[in-house]
Amino acid sequence: MQKVSFDTPTSEIIENFCIKPEKQRIYDESLLINAIKEIEETRFLPSERETKSKLIKYAVGEWFSQRIRDKYQELSPEIFELKRTVELKPENITNFIGNKIDYKNPITLEIPMFAKAELGKETEWKKEFTFGEKYNEYRVFLSSKMPHIPSTVRQARKEALTLVYDTYSDALKTNLLSDIIFENPEYAPNPSDSKLMVLWKPKPSEIHVKAERVDRDPAMVLKYDKLYLVSVWKEPDEEPFMNIINACKISYLDKFIEK
Repeated sequence: MQKVSFDTPTSEIIENFCIKPEKQRIYDESLLINAIKEIEETRFLPSERETKSKLIKYAVGEWFSQRIRDKYQELSPEIFELKRTVELKPENITNFIGNKIDYKNPITLEIPMFAKAELGKETEWKKEFTFGEKYNEYRVFLSSKMPHIPSTVRQARKEALTLVYDTYSDALKTNLLSDIIFENPEYAPNPSDSKLMVLWKPKPSEIHVKAERVDRDPAMVLKYDKLYLVSVWKEPDEEPFMNIINACKISYLDKFIEK
């Protein structure tokens, strides 16, 4: 069973990362449009053109942000930086054919606090890690199925995407904004780039674990007085042979005893 060190309720975590109204930049639409117009009409020096572009891009972006903030609570992106610690017991980990892995020590991994998946494109969260020693290395794959999405939430998905497209359409109907967007489309968030992500905090029992041995493929060998293994590296299409390399390693103690 995995051991998780952070167990605050999900709703409480999200609430803590909501940007409070007093810390939000709230602009009136007409004020933003007038600000953009003023920047456009101001004569900047040639050396200040980059500054002018940044000001216009910022103001256009805030126009879009304010439209979305009128309906939805803004979250701090720092929510994706939250981590949790998971401790895995090797005896509970199997490879992809169901056999237990040959590893003895407990494995401690740091994973995101929230599992994340894009609604409509993904059905689960996945994360890959590497652990172990140089010649006994494993890749471990963690996954968690996306929770069931109620019909009411699926309807909310449609409403959110509709708002995104309506906002972009309204921007194109506003002469000043449309002129800027046609000339610099990167100044405005494109609706086709929007994503709806599902965040959830899986329980330890909902985190599925599989592992596979890392077989390092090609090898560099030094032939001097004897043969020495210098390095190995990974090639995706190479046949694995680390078991052969390991079998051919010579123990200095064994060789000394033989003499």
